[in-house]
Amino acid sequence: MPPHEFKLSVIVITRDRPDSLTRCAEALASEMRSSDELIVVSGSGATDERALLADFEGLAVLQSEHANMPHQRNVGLERARGDVVAFVDDDAFVCAGWRDAIVAPYSDSGVGSVVGKETRESESHVRSSAPAGVTWLGGIRPLYDFDSAEMCDVAIGQGCNMSFRRSVLQSLGGFDPDYLQRANCEETDVFSRLTRAGHRIVYNPRAVVLHVPDRPVGYSRSEFDRRSAFHLHRNRAYFFTKNYLGKLPFFTYLLRDTGFTAWISLRRIVVIVAQTSAVFLLAVAGNVVGVWHGLRRRLRGE
Repeated sequence: MPPHEFKLSVIVITRDRPDSLTRCAEALASEMRSSDELIVVSGSGATDERALLADFEGLAVLQSEHANMPHQRNVGLERARGDVVAFVDDDAFVCAGWRDAIVAPYSDSGVGSVVGKETRESESHVRSSAPAGVTWLGGIRPLYDFDSAEMCDVAIGQGCNMSFRRSVLQSLGGFDPDYLQRANCEETDVFSRLTRAGHRIVYNPRAVVLHVPDRPVGYSRSEFDRRSAFHLHRNRAYFFTKNYLGKLPFFTYLLRDTGFTAWISLRRIVVIVAQTSAVFLLAVAGNVVGVWHGLRRRLRGE
């Protein structure tokens, strides 16, 4: 099928971020064709997206019973009818030419996914030619770090700007809802399954979104946030066990993650102890000096 004949379904998952969502929908409306469909899947408790987006034509707003990113993506996938299904974050705004760039590579029947470029408003990030993907050291090199001016095959994409041939994504069972809360690695998991099934992932740098990360809902991005620390490491361990058990990245991940977490925790403890000790010693010194000056005045009869 020629690219211009593809129908595109764009799925945006959201949760109580009305300003970003409105801007996201406006950017998509300027790119999408009348035959395309926009599906918003809400996990909100305080925002009425139907009322917020009432002026947008051809829009479906679905409610998810779980505010879980993979579950919300699957709700949208079940509703989608396009040949290609794209996922754009509610705080990511597509740029001119995005629609045609994300669809064009699907003219090759071997392509199962097309991913695009992510930019930021204050672009000071240093990119490299190192390929994105899972490393033998148990790390995940994100596509955001990758620099290429030409279309090429990659191993993984990023959740804010990714698309799939709908039939391929459905054959894989969609996204795994066992990635919880922050859902780290949920998109890396589906890309890993897709490549194992023999499908290509194509990176098109002309499919650009401007990503302006909004405030996280229900968690903090800090490594030391107690609400999310458990799920952050739980999801990573789940990913490596599910996809690499018995292989090198599984073992190196456990060593690397445990060692790195121990190191930054110990460093933080040392800093806190040093700061606390300094405050204590200064307090003692202040008391001693204060008593000494007070005694001198008393002895002088002042």
